[in-house]
Amino acid sequence: MANITKKLENDKCPDNFACLPRINPANGTIHFDDIISSSVLMFEMFTLDGWSDIMYLVRRANQSNIYDIFFLIVVWVGAFFVVNLVCAIQFQYYDVMKRQKENEDRIAIAQKKRGMYKAKEKVKSPFARCHEYM
Repeated sequence: MANITKKLENDKCPDNFACLPRINPANGTIHFDDIISSSVLMFEMFTLDGWSDIMYLVRRANQSNIYDIFFLIVVWVGAFFVVNLVCAIQFQYYDVMKRQKENEDRIAIAQKKRGMYKAKEKVKSPFARCHEYM
């Protein structure tokens, strides 16, 4: 906290303003200060989990509604992308499971046919012996 106050002492505040030391919201976890934190916040907005809270925090910090357009575009485009991605993954998983089930069914049918053929051979074998004796 001492570093923040020193930085503010060196910076000059505009007239009729009071510069106060502040930290980022939610104990410093909500911020766009670096790429990693920005990516996490963008993912959070894509999943529609608390995006409006972040928008209101940015609005309150900048005293402007212009950033609302950014948040609405990110939510509409991002949420659409994430929903399509989740659907595509689910369909792909369903397709893989369907193919595995079809392969298992083919193997089971082939094994049944082999078992029936072997059973027929066992049934034929006594007749074959009778034929040999004749």
